[in-house]
Amino acid sequence: MLSKAVTKIQIIFTVFLLIYPVKAQKFMVTLTKVMNIGEGENIKKECVFKFPLFVITDSKKNIYVSDYGQSRIKVFDKNGSFVKYIGKTGRGPGEFQEISAVSIDSKDNLVIVDKKNWRITTYSDFGDNYKCSPFNDKLSLLLIKHLNDSQTIFFYVKSAPGFYKKTDKLFHIYNEKFKEMSSFGQMKTVYNFDDDFIIERIRHEVFASIEVVNQNKFFFSPEYYYGDIYMFERKADNWEITKIKGKSFYKKPYKEININNTNLKHYSFVYSGVKKKYGIKLLCKNEGLVTLNDTTLMHLLFRVSGKDKVLRYIELFKTSGEFLGYADNGDIEMIPPEPGLKGLEKVFCRDNEGNVYLSICTKEGFYTVGKYKVSYRRL
Repeated sequence: MLSKAVTKIQIIFTVFLLIYPVKAQKFMVTLTKVMNIGEGENIKKECVFKFPLFVITDSKKNIYVSDYGQSRIKVFDKNGSFVKYIGKTGRGPGEFQEISAVSIDSKDNLVIVDKKNWRITTYSDFGDNYKCSPFNDKLSLLLIKHLNDSQTIFFYVKSAPGFYKKTDKLFHIYNEKFKEMSSFGQMKTVYNFDDDFIIERIRHEVFASIEVVNQNKFFFSPEYYYGDIYMFERKADNWEITKIKGKSFYKKPYKEININNTNLKHYSFVYSGVKKKYGIKLLCKNEGLVTLNDTTLMHLLFRVSGKDKVLRYIELFKTSGEFLGYADNGDIEMIPPEPGLKGLEKVFCRDNEGNVYLSICTKEGFYTVGKYKVSYRRL
């Protein structure tokens, strides 16, 4: 009798959850500064950032920064002191035209993708030695992450812009010699083909994010955030995809505006696509994924309110694939308070001591690169 009663209660509780899903929890997220490169007075020119595109660290916690418009990497030590440049502008070996992706493997080899020179350059010995590998798919190679010592994920589409197909693959596994081993993740599973602007923008998805949990699991967020992230798990020889619903703010992450509007704000722009020109006002955008520990994933979002105020939101997920909750703009706390900083801009990576690396916009319009401890609690 007791067993039947328990079963009945379980059934009723399950039906209740299906009809009335558990409301996402609100969190307070605290960012405690360890150090910040580029803040204060009398800043050295090497520590001034126009717009950091990639920030990564090696096993010794050296910091590598790829800054917008620069065809080289800035290297800092763990305390934020400038050490050296890697690379320079050009078309020869060890030179770059446009750095489109940067990563570091478990052996501290620095991997740089140059989509205009169509090659991958791997630096060893702290940048003193390098070798170049041609990349045969001469299209937009957008993101790169290492799964293990012999496998790397590349994110790109082989079809030319304007000719994308729903069955085109987004993710490609390459070996240590940068030869393709497999591909997976059809475009239609992540992108809405009824949305012409989003499909056209895929060739510029450099602000999408991949976060690797282990060699058999990673998460992906598109640049324009519809309210879902994607979990990929390798089971046997197949990668299975799970869509995880986060905090939805709008039906669409942008709205179209008049392309002749001369009063465009910094979150509005005109985009020249293959089919037409689009006037776009951003509403919700991915600003990075990072694992805080083995069980928790942090997702930073940019959002524009109805009053045109730029806000930041943080979502928290379990790495098992469950949405935990979120912190809105007023529940993101920086310690110490940073009166000279305008806003949290992007989250990049976590080092082997659990520090998270962020970029923050100053009131003067430049950026800092900061190392922070992240903690969170339910409200």
